[in-house]
Amino acid sequence: MGKLIDQFKWFPALALLINGLLAGMGYLFITGFLAKVGIDVAELEISLPSLLLYGYIFTLDALSESARLALMAVAGGLMALFTWFFHIAFKGAYPKQNDWVRTILSTSLGALSAVLLLLGPAWVFNAGGAKAMRSELTKIDISTTLGQLTRTHSINTPDGPIEGSLVIADQRYTYIRAGNAVYKIANDSQKVVRAITFTSDASNKPEEQDGQ
Repeated sequence: MGKLIDQFKWFPALALLINGLLAGMGYLFITGFLAKVGIDVAELEISLPSLLLYGYIFTLDALSESARLALMAVAGGLMALFTWFFHIAFKGAYPKQNDWVRTILSTSLGALSAVLLLLGPAWVFNAGGAKAMRSELTKIDISTTLGQLTRTHSINTPDGPIEGSLVIADQRYTYIRAGNAVYKIANDSQKVVRAITFTSDASNKPEEQDGQ
């Protein structure tokens, strides 16, 4: 068993590579998203776990919206990559092992690893949502189904309450969309730092208004 473990010295490098790719895609994804609503990504303190999550969400969305052939190609490519890694590891640890047994083990572990990498985080995420529905949302006494719930965030600012949809938030600021405007609100003072108003003019650019 020790010989087999020694063959997986490449695993930390592979995990670092995958995390780096996901973090990079997450940064580009959230940058593009925020730019459309008039927010500069430099205004936010986005943690590495958040970037990994955004990267994973982008990857799943891209795969789900692509053709089935592309999805099969990505899944097959990951499976082939992991199968090759496991095959090399088993061959190095057990050189006298039967080739047929080595191939079966490598293919099985490769397929399992590809499925876990693609669908494992999504399953855990959905499990958390299902837990919230069972423990909290089912107790809400309103005449609608859980899938039709509208979530409204309310912040009491010095100028009055602002109610709307949460765009994004970090430790310093919260961005709320109310009507055709996005409000940047400081978490410590609850003051509106900036309001970004969207109009349908020819320039099609958001108008920024600094808070008083």
